[in-house]
Amino acid sequence: MSVPIHEIRSTITPLRAIFWGGLLCLIDIYYKQLLNGEGWRFDILSDVVGALMMVWGVYRLSLVRVSGSYLTAVMFVLTIAGLAVVDAVHGHFVYQKPQWLSLLMHIYGIAAYCAYVVFCMAMRTLCRAWGLVESERSWRTTMLLFLFIYLIPLGLLNAVSAIVTLSGKSLSFDIPPVLMVLVVLFIAPWIHLFVSTLRMTREAARKISESEQKLFVPESVRIHERPLGGFMAAAHGAAFRPLRSLSEAKAAHDGT
Repeated sequence: MSVPIHEIRSTITPLRAIFWGGLLCLIDIYYKQLLNGEGWRFDILSDVVGALMMVWGVYRLSLVRVSGSYLTAVMFVLTIAGLAVVDAVHGHFVYQKPQWLSLLMHIYGIAAYCAYVVFCMAMRTLCRAWGLVESERSWRTTMLLFLFIYLIPLGLLNAVSAIVTLSGKSLSFDIPPVLMVLVVLFIAPWIHLFVSTLRMTREAARKISESEQKLFVPESVRIHERPLGGFMAAAHGAAFRPLRSLSEAKAAHDGT
């Protein structure tokens, strides 16, 4: 199949923007100023910037035309990424949230974790359409990491929190210091997302190189490289050799 060289190259920068934007949102280093439990906080590694980077990256990927399912998946992710910008701006303000807003934030959290998995599914569809087999397998691993590290545990936690919020209570728990080591696991899916991007780049570059080489290979060489190509070329020469000899002999006779 033909390799869409321009489209493959155009996806690399958006994918990197999504990776770095996701890391900015994941790593929280902030300064907080409170008075009577209310106030504001400032992110040193701004979540707003990270969310905007993801919005730009997903939007650029939405311009790639592959199939209806791909576009539907990317548009869902783009919607969630846009809500992430709103959530990042809202996160700068610290105050007692009303019950309905807390409920909406829990629902948004579940949708955000679903968006991670849906995004990886979209990238698998993209790789499948372009014949990038190795990259499709890599994105499958990335999808499973987001599924088992983000969507299932954190999605269930948000669901329980939403139910508790509806009951008019609040959910709070303390994480033992030993389990803080597990926080490193939350970086693993993003690291593998970057790995999948690199594999996609390398496999695409290899396919592009193969396609460009075929453009400059002479047709005579391509015939001999195809199965039975050499035999057909030899048979063609043998079949027309007597006619050429007869034609040459007639030309020599006429010349005399």
